[in-house]
Amino acid sequence: MKQGAITTAPIQYFPLDALYLSDMNPRQDVDADRIDQLADSIVAVGLLQNLAGLADEAGHVGIVAGGRRLRALIRAFEKHADLLDRRPELAEIPVRLAPDEATARAWASVENAAREDLHPADEIRAYGRMAETGSDVPAIARVFAVTEAHVYRRLALAALPAPILDALKAGEITLEAAKCFTVAQDEALALDVLDRVRGQDVSAHRLKQLLQPEAIRDTDRRAVYVGLDAYQGAGGTITRDLFANEVFLDDGALLDRLFAEKLAMDAEAIGHGWKWVETSPESWISYDVVPCFISSHSPKKRKPCRRPLRTSSKTKGMALALSRPCPRPSPRLCSSDQTPSSPTRSFWRRSPPCRPRSRSCATPLNQLSRKTPPPQRQLTR
Repeated sequence: MKQGAITTAPIQYFPLDALYLSDMNPRQDVDADRIDQLADSIVAVGLLQNLAGLADEAGHVGIVAGGRRLRALIRAFEKHADLLDRRPELAEIPVRLAPDEATARAWASVENAAREDLHPADEIRAYGRMAETGSDVPAIARVFAVTEAHVYRRLALAALPAPILDALKAGEITLEAAKCFTVAQDEALALDVLDRVRGQDVSAHRLKQLLQPEAIRDTDRRAVYVGLDAYQGAGGTITRDLFANEVFLDDGALLDRLFAEKLAMDAEAIGHGWKWVETSPESWISYDVVPCFISSHSPKKRKPCRRPLRTSSKTKGMALALSRPCPRPSPRLCSSDQTPSSPTRSFWRRSPPCRPRSRSCATPLNQLSRKTPPPQRQLTR
């Protein structure tokens, strides 16, 4: 087929019911949701590109290029009964007719294989220009035939500094790297990080650490314990990552203050009626700390189990040690060969006592069950 065959082929207008999808069209299976989005786009701005097809003997036209547009037109008329009142030009659909079957098959291949998608940087800037003209998110979604969530993400990228989009266009950073820059709050820091990562393969996690060195994730135990509502109610700000569904807390000092206040308040409420209460902001209690508060609060000094004690998951990062006399002995915090006269109860530990181990026993445990062979006699002549 000559290159000028497409341009010289005539364009004729046909009613929608005279068009059908040809078997030569390679797009036989399509996503129904994407067709709905394309139908909304046609309703919003009209049909911008004609279809291409081959006429049959019955006078109908089999569409070989533009199968998605044909389905979207049918769907648009199904969704909007008054579509002709809003778009009277859709009463007849423009179709470029192929002169023969060979030309129609060539068009079907060229339509789907020889086209070039819009570069992500150009697409992002196009979204931004529409937003600058006053178009809202639903209108932009209808024009581009995409979801509103996709528009919000593209607008977040459109708000990035121009050097970042230029680097994306030049191939110096990937689209995934550009998405990470949307969490940056400091433009100077973002441009500095951009200069450091140009042409390098840096993970998204590392990029976010560089862009928000002081930020705290919402999965941090302090954030979980305090709660996002309490943090924001106290004036704390957050940053949401639209691409990874992550939330970052920007004010670490405020979070630490709220964490300490709630820890002290809960300790006072839970410790009512107990002999003593101690709190620790750490995620676990080292065995170097355990002997100190046990010996200082116990009526008789005793040797505790030399094992680090982890905080309960129920307290969401809060470590509480509570003690008071009990009516029956409990060897949880004492050595295995000694039961205290005034036993203690542990709110934060529920583990069996340590097994005794003699320091004088030098024989390995795996050899205790073996029978030692008797010494052999020396034969004398």
